[in-house]
Amino acid sequence: MKRLVKQSLRYILIGLAALVLLLAVAWWWLTGTRSGAAFLLGQAQSRLEKLEYGQLEGALSDGLVLRDVDFEQAGLGLTANRVELAVGIRPLPTRITIRRLALADVELSLPPPAPEAPDAAPFEMADYSAPVEVVVEDFELVDFILHSADDDTPPLEIQRAAFAGRYADALEIDTLELDMAPYSLSAEGRLGLDSPWAVDLGLDAAWAVDDETTQSLSVQAEGPLDALNLQAEGDGPLQARARAAINGLPSMEALDGNISLSGSLEDWPGIAGRIEGIELEAQGALDGWEADLTGRVEWPEQPAVDVSLAVTGIEERITISRGDLALLDGHVRVTGWVRLCL
Repeated sequence: MKRLVKQSLRYILIGLAALVLLLAVAWWWLTGTRSGAAFLLGQAQSRLEKLEYGQLEGALSDGLVLRDVDFEQAGLGLTANRVELAVGIRPLPTRITIRRLALADVELSLPPPAPEAPDAAPFEMADYSAPVEVVVEDFELVDFILHSADDDTPPLEIQRAAFAGRYADALEIDTLELDMAPYSLSAEGRLGLDSPWAVDLGLDAAWAVDDETTQSLSVQAEGPLDALNLQAEGDGPLQARARAAINGLPSMEALDGNISLSGSLEDWPGIAGRIEGIELEAQGALDGWEADLTGRVEWPEQPAVDVSLAVTGIEERITISRGDLALLDGHVRVTGWVRLCL
């Protein structure tokens, strides 16, 4: 009896070892050979409306290259001159590593928007964390064009986009770069994907106003989403420093905040004058806010004007409760209101 048990255990272990070896060989074939990649693509083609490509090179583990890709699904259309993908998968604990994903000469066409439900529920944040850790080591998009379903809307063009980071319980951005002439953007930081959706993000943006003038903006955002603190600094024709607190996001009904800004404006293309000593203090919500603004406006061959305004607003109207324009040896008092057509 013992001999029979030992023989049975031996055969079971041999069978398990053979099964593991078979799975390893199958995995190697799927991810490490061109024929395995072709098989996976064939399985995808059988499940999609349209997936065509002109040439296949390499394997999934060390770099799969597709040329002349044409994809369609549910009204969404994508063409790409070249797609490169290299992926590694760790079984336990599960982690997907995208070693490289590069797309070049891409055109994406969006489907017509679905009609909005008349009684759609208000938007609420949820848990957006990933069930499986995904690490992106190198993503690059070159020469991208986005076409909307509306023919009157001009296409969106991106010259280059790059990303490296991690997606799991949070979105960790090691590098994010976007070039979309005349604008550019870079970012790094961390975005929480579950309550309280903590933010720790740094953004740097630039705008080439003309061939000789660039306006830049740096923003640091910190805190939970519903109590966000912002610090910003502008450099260029607009020199500015600002601090702001925004409460209540993502709800617009509960949104309120305050901002404090100081700066100046000079040498903006097409504007001959300048504004010095800009000071802005504002606080409130969309249904009731107030702001105080001061500054000095200087224009060629015109007397300088010192401006002081106190403004309040609600959803339907903006009211100038105090307006003082000081020029030469006198003052001009201004009050009034403007009705908003929303």
